Amino acid sequence: MNIGDVLVNQIGPVAVAAVVGILAVTIKAVGNVVIELIEKKKEEVEQKLQIGKHQQELATAREVWGMIDEQYRITGKVEDLIKSKAADFDKLLKAKISYLTDEEISELRQAVAGEINKGKKLLNEDSFKTQLVDIQNKNNQLAQENEALKAKIEQIKNI
Repeated sequence: MNIGDVLVNQIGPVAVAAVVGILAVTIKAVGNVVIELIEKKKEEVEQKLQIGKHQQELATAREVWGMIDEQYRITGKVEDLIKSKAADFDKLLKAKISYLTDEEISELRQAVAGEINKGKKLLNEDSFKTQLVDIQNKNNQLAQENEALKAKIEQIKNI
């Protein structure tokens, strides 16, 4: 046996084990980086899906808002507006997107209302105040007429 054979027989397995160990560590490190990258991409895709889902929900909420707004715009009377537009909105949106919770529906309603009513508030405020004053005046007039009628009924009873 010569020295070359001895070195190969004794150092060879050690060298192979060292190379395998280095490869294992390198593959593990690269594998961890790849797994981390895949997890980040997965999170990114999930976020995009959530954003897309929210955008779709918001678009449906705007559509429902328009339908409810048009329904109440046609009537235009304060007596009819006393009905809860919010309740109608919630009911219709729940019918269109059944998986939404009441809290999510409320958040969508607030988002759409804020977006749509940005400039409307000042325009409608005077109209609502005028209608409210008219209703209060009519209510006072009816109360006075009621008292007058009660007094006449009392007079008739006394006669």
